[in-house]
Amino acid sequence: MPQRVDKRGRLPVFLAFLVGTAIVVSSPTNAQSIDPIDEARTSSYPAWMTPGATYAWPTTATTYLTSTFAETRSAHLHSAIDISTRAEEGHPILAAREGVVSRIMMGPFGYGNALMLTHEDGSHTLYAHLSHFTDEIQAIGDRVRMPSLQMDLDYYPPVGRQIRVKKGELIGYSGGTGVGPPHLHFEVRSPLGVPINPLLVPLDAPLRDGLAPQFSSLYAEFFDSESPYTPEPLGETFIDLRTRDRKLLVIPAHKTRLRLSVDVFDQAEGGTNVYAVYRLRLLRGETLLFESQADSFTFDQTSDMVADRHHGLLRSGQGGYQRLHVLPGNRFDMYTTPLDANELILDAEHGVVHTFTIEAEDFQGNRSRTSLEIMHDSTLSWQDWKHSSEGVERWRLDSLRTAWLGSMPPALVEHMTVDTVLHQNKRHVISSVDERFVMSIPKDALLEPTRVHFTSFASDTAYHVFMHSTPTGFRHRANVRVYGEPDSTRGLAWVGFDPPKGGITLSPMGISPAGYAVSTSTRDFWSLQTIQDEDPPRLKTIHMKEDPVVGRTVSFLIEEEGSIDLGSVKMWQNGRGVLPIYDFEDDSFTAYHPELNTKSGDVFILEIADQHGHSSTYRWVIP
Repeated sequence: MPQRVDKRGRLPVFLAFLVGTAIVVSSPTNAQSIDPIDEARTSSYPAWMTPGATYAWPTTATTYLTSTFAETRSAHLHSAIDISTRAEEGHPILAAREGVVSRIMMGPFGYGNALMLTHEDGSHTLYAHLSHFTDEIQAIGDRVRMPSLQMDLDYYPPVGRQIRVKKGELIGYSGGTGVGPPHLHFEVRSPLGVPINPLLVPLDAPLRDGLAPQFSSLYAEFFDSESPYTPEPLGETFIDLRTRDRKLLVIPAHKTRLRLSVDVFDQAEGGTNVYAVYRLRLLRGETLLFESQADSFTFDQTSDMVADRHHGLLRSGQGGYQRLHVLPGNRFDMYTTPLDANELILDAEHGVVHTFTIEAEDFQGNRSRTSLEIMHDSTLSWQDWKHSSEGVERWRLDSLRTAWLGSMPPALVEHMTVDTVLHQNKRHVISSVDERFVMSIPKDALLEPTRVHFTSFASDTAYHVFMHSTPTGFRHRANVRVYGEPDSTRGLAWVGFDPPKGGITLSPMGISPAGYAVSTSTRDFWSLQTIQDEDPPRLKTIHMKEDPVVGRTVSFLIEEEGSIDLGSVKMWQNGRGVLPIYDFEDDSFTAYHPELNTKSGDVFILEIADQHGHSSTYRWVIP
């Protein structure tokens, strides 16, 4: 049963203390039901909730979850549950509770088309990625955004003019706006706007789940206990947890600091989606050393995902490993461990074995456990241990950097190479010798010491900066700026390596108002390169399509172009301005107006530009 949430929407934090000792691995027995070790969940619902309140299931499409609360995303934790709509648009979306429509959002990114309802106890529910709303709600949004033809809308109807809806009443239809494919993103927020796990409230959720979580792999890092500011580990290894064979990790008899991270997932009957687990524990005997429980987090904490998930493994495509330790700067309220207990100290005699247990639990109470053993061997050295264990590829930027350097013209001149360690609780500025490139990292952005290797190259025709680091991420975005004349900065892009997709991503840098610099922000150490962009956005095709609100309309498909300046896009029908609705999945712009009424002979014009100032105009007459 759900655990009580306090009036702020946060869960109470109960502290236990980590005990320093020695560790590593033994027989994982996945999907094994175990007896609870800590307190059972209480039957209390959130304290702010109106007594007797219940929540209806918010769609008639399915009762199958595609994502759970607090799952790993690229730079944040998931603040909702996702409900399958079979990847189809048009399924009814229903109000989970009686309330008023307090917020209407429309746009191509993020939540897409979304509604927020506010209920009598001040709490909220949010329904995102809708294709469109009911006519009454759609009309309110259109009245606000159409006079200025604004693509993005975030509107709070004034008190007294808010639409009231009943529990189970139709409020919109499923879609894939903001992100695809179509599904329903459903949030529950406390009166202070704090997202909580929607399964904690009395939600009419006929979910089928008798499957226990499954362990996949363990990642162990050993650090020098005498040098706490050294970011590189003495040794590191992956341990396969999918087999039932006993796995004993033997390490040199040396006092070290240990950090463990685990790859574990959950599933439910009737589907193939994998979910985040609800609760994770690390124990020694009956002593609880670490526990995380995915009940709630605040939006200002969600960027701390780089502390709760192992960012380096995520960045290199290894997966969303969850830490079994709490980094000192981690602000989440999901742990029973003290915030300064971020690691285990291994200090033991030759031949001593320490046994630990990891437990994983889903929200329905299905549990699994796996055992770990570590033995100390004084005859080993760390150098021998590294050579005998499997290598661990912690990041893959070196290969990308080598490929770029090999393709550069010989005229490139190296400006600077820096190899340095950055520390927490300090503001850092990394700059090239000529100060053309400046990266400003805010105070408290880093959660652990980070070694950065920085190299800058330039010539008359190209500018490149290569950065790679020990695996880490920024809690707060770092600012990147490149100075120069407009001709020398045009075309610069921030480059990210995307191992899961096997390629790179380019993020064009925005031009400053004065035109003397380009800038962007980032949550990671990536690289910067000059790209040759002398072409305007190109038209792929124009066709007619059916819009669920206005019916028959016109859609312009653009060649894939990551640098489109959405603020520059304008569209007209017979000289009257219409709203260009952008679909990021196929890079199309579709004409929208509540009174569109297309017919043969109508003239549509699209004006579009990229972030480098190249523009195009396309004209089409409906046959």
